[in-house]
Amino acid sequence: MQSNILLYRVRPLMFPHSVDNFRLAVKLVRTARERRAWSQQTVAHAAGLVTGTMTHLENMANRLAQQLEAQWEASNAEAAQPVRTLCPIRRTSLLLLLAHGLKFQRDYADTILWLCDYPVTTEREAGLYNLGRATHDRTPEALRALLRSQLQETVDPATPGGGIPAHVAVFGADPEGRKHGEQAYTKLFKIPGQRMIVVAEADYRARTGDWDRATVRRDIPDEVKPTVRAANQERDVLFRQYLGLYGERSIRHLDAVRDYATNPEILEPSFDERQAHIRNWVILLNNNKDKYQVALAPATPVLEMTIKTSMIAITNVMTPVNIGGGALWGPHYFRWEGEIAWRYYLDFEAAWDLIDCKAEKAIIKLNSYLRRPVKL
Repeated sequence: MQSNILLYRVRPLMFPHSVDNFRLAVKLVRTARERRAWSQQTVAHAAGLVTGTMTHLENMANRLAQQLEAQWEASNAEAAQPVRTLCPIRRTSLLLLLAHGLKFQRDYADTILWLCDYPVTTEREAGLYNLGRATHDRTPEALRALLRSQLQETVDPATPGGGIPAHVAVFGADPEGRKHGEQAYTKLFKIPGQRMIVVAEADYRARTGDWDRATVRRDIPDEVKPTVRAANQERDVLFRQYLGLYGERSIRHLDAVRDYATNPEILEPSFDERQAHIRNWVILLNNNKDKYQVALAPATPVLEMTIKTSMIAITNVMTPVNIGGGALWGPHYFRWEGEIAWRYYLDFEAAWDLIDCKAEKAIIKLNSYLRRPVKL
């Protein structure tokens, strides 16, 4: 049968850039090995391979991220970087590690092959490697749902007290804390990979003109505004440079965005500036459909959040406590690492899949808010 010998790749992949896909594949592989208390040597030898092959597999995401960072610094973003990078492990060796080394069934093996941009297994290979039967279709949508389920299994369960282990850094709303918080957020921005955001308002980085959010925001004290303004300028540049490489997805509040775009009573920025902002946003989204996407949700987020698959997340309180005289106190930014960051990522993917008004539907909705709609 031809289906037994034909190899085919499933597209699109989970993320547009290999660095994000590799991180998810490594998470599945490393967690499976560590939970069995197997060493890399044990897995590699069971597959008939040298230990270095397993080491390369588990290090491929970090190594690629380091290469991207080094290339970026060396070229100052002038040289184009490939979106897809070949997996450093040959497909045959990878199959041996997954099937004979880690004892994965076909669903797990195919998910990792997909993330590594390799063809999924054929019926003949499933028998040859003793992978068992597939329980899901091999479409992008089915593999995406399967991957989410598999990743859910890898995240450490809550402790008996109900919490999830985490490493967290807290940055206060006072000027010094805000300065370090903005630096931490910019550092997260620079990490190679797609940025996933949960926030109420329209995408600030799609604005036009020279108006600055730090100028019009009432909750930012005057002494902090230069810090916020400088950080925003640096992140504006990174946004434009990174968008074509890694893409960006965001979940935003439908009502807040509509009010921002259409309410004539908002004084700053002006109505014309806001219309130009939304118009430019629609154009950016329409011109980068495969990498730059937004979902418009009916609920208002309690916290703003930014996540990357490097498993670092930053949340911030949208309105810090004002104790009078313009002084702010309490936490403003939280930087999360560890299993809790994985949980945030999975929650984002779950919410993304549930929202109906996203991607092209969201573009059409945003365009409807314009007095002069964009010709899509």
